[in-house]
Amino acid sequence: MTFSPVVFGTGLVGWSLLQRTSTAQKQVLSQDTAVQRDVSNFRNKFGDIETASQLIKDRQLLSVALGAFGLQDDIDNKYFLQRILEDGTEDRNALANLLSDNRYRDFAETFSFPVRDIDRPTIVETTISSYVDQSFEAAVGEQNSDYRLALNLHREIADIANSSTSNDTKWFTIMGSPPLRKVFEVAFRLPSSVGSLPIDDQLELFKNRSNSTFGTSDVSDFSDTSSQDRIVNNFLLQSQLAETKSLDPRSTALTLLQTGRISIGAI
Repeated sequence: MTFSPVVFGTGLVGWSLLQRTSTAQKQVLSQDTAVQRDVSNFRNKFGDIETASQLIKDRQLLSVALGAFGLQDDIDNKYFLQRILEDGTEDRNALANLLSDNRYRDFAETFSFPVRDIDRPTIVETTISSYVDQSFEAAVGEQNSDYRLALNLHREIADIANSSTSNDTKWFTIMGSPPLRKVFEVAFRLPSSVGSLPIDDQLELFKNRSNSTFGTSDVSDFSDTSSQDRIVNNFLLQSQLAETKSLDPRSTALTLLQTGRISIGAI
């Protein structure tokens, strides 16, 4: 792929500019020769795929299928992927249901063979649309990983917020998605080590921090664009503050002083 996104600056200013140009930039990406080749191949050949094994063996098809879920780094883990697809998701002990990353469950649900002919056109077009979105986000992420996470949140959170599941289930879905979880952890100023806590404790922590930060713990309230912007803006601000602190020697010295690792006279 020869496409390279235009990312102006960093922080909230750069994010605002990216939002204004993302639709046009995504259109440019969709015209990229490599992307068009992959998309055309998927449209033409997916109708002939009848088993998980056939999909796994076709690297070009598999790259699009995985890319649609942000799982492209797993393309060489063929035995693992075949097990994911063949297990499906109906059995609670299926491999996809045992993994903390919900993207594998979504991947297994989408490509659950045998696929009914009536469902194939929808699967093809949904997969291709997501593949282009994810490819754009990945390209942006090569220049600014925070923006990739922000784009992902805007694409995914509304579906979760509008789902008919319970509020706790919605939070578990967020916590089970590494990109979404990262955004909320940073926005809530939580260390990644919270993942080692019992899952119910994590749930209460996320809900409490959401209440104090956004005034609500109801994920349904995140369905509108303005609420999503609040999450992203808070995330970007906290991420930028953390980066600034890490680069400021005075902040480093203060941290060392607070932890007792240096004395006052050494500063």
